[in-house]
Amino acid sequence: MSKYSVTIKDKNFEVELNGDKGKIGELEFKYDLKKINGNLYLFKFNDSIYETPVVERSGNEFCITLEGLKYEVIARTELEEKSRKILAKSGESSAALQVNSPMPGLILKVFKKAGEEVKKGEPLLVLEAMKMENEIKSPKQGKVVKLFVEEGSKVEKNEPMITIE
Repeated sequence: MSKYSVTIKDKNFEVELNGDKGKIGELEFKYDLKKINGNLYLFKFNDSIYETPVVERSGNEFCITLEGLKYEVIARTELEEKSRKILAKSGESSAALQVNSPMPGLILKVFKKAGEEVKKGEPLLVLEAMKMENEIKSPKQGKVVKLFVEEGSKVEKNEPMITIE
């Protein structure tokens, strides 16, 4: 069994997954997830099946589109969540975080420079991919310590773009 702490729209959910069964609080469900191609998945929840694009923002952060609505999702393992809570209590922030490109594309706009402060959720840059403009937001509050890209740069999937400390 795997346990996760999942945050959607600033609401936390404790999720347990075991084989094809899951539990959120007292709600039990059956699920399945199949990758079709690229970032497109089929997600079965009980008897309903959804086609959903999933874009990895960085590590454990994702943008999921479900029935036309976009959701920013953070999924942490039980250990990652405990570590986050310990750091939050101590007033420390975690180490520097590198924001990688979720997909290949072209950098259209860079909003922050090295040395500038950034708030969690604040736009960092705009990445054009598959003729769509994707606003990449800061996964944490901190300071931009390094920019790996500039406007007009081409990036590949998982290529470093910005480091925030």
